[in-house]
Amino acid sequence: MILVAATAVGLGLDRSFPVLERHGIPARWAAELPCLAAWTFAAFVLRLRRPRPAFPFLMRQPGAVASLFVVLLVAVVGAFGALALGVKSGLDAYGVRTGGNMPLNQIVLFGVVVAGAGVTGAWFGLALSGRRRTEPGWIDLLGRAVGTLWVTHLGVGAVLVWLHFLPR
Repeated sequence: MILVAATAVGLGLDRSFPVLERHGIPARWAAELPCLAAWTFAAFVLRLRRPRPAFPFLMRQPGAVASLFVVLLVAVVGAFGALALGVKSGLDAYGVRTGGNMPLNQIVLFGVVVAGAGVTGAWFGLALSGRRRTEPGWIDLLGRAVGTLWVTHLGVGAVLVWLHFLPR
């Protein structure tokens, strides 16, 4: 039921953010991102449900590490974004001129590249430390699949960033 709800949230977010397609992000790629983010949160919630291993053993599973990293990244970026928006609106209220807003496509591309790079780094760290332990169940497999999609989107996002910032 959690995965069905996550799919519904992802499809709902996809319909409410058609602005990504108008900002230079390919339509198919922009349609996948809300669903991928919702499934990442669902994988994180499913991994935290009981019965689960103790926290040190949980952090050895690549699926749990991938979903935890992306959830923490979204929380930190969201908190900083809300803080920046509040500071900017406060300064604007006092007549202080501030720079323009960062375009949405740059924020999305930056977030996808950082998420993919973070998952790659976390998995690389698990492999180097020798602590990587996969669980045979479907929940860790779901987390690994979601993490693999973030790593795949890292490559696509890096190419889009490179194309976006080329001098014209």
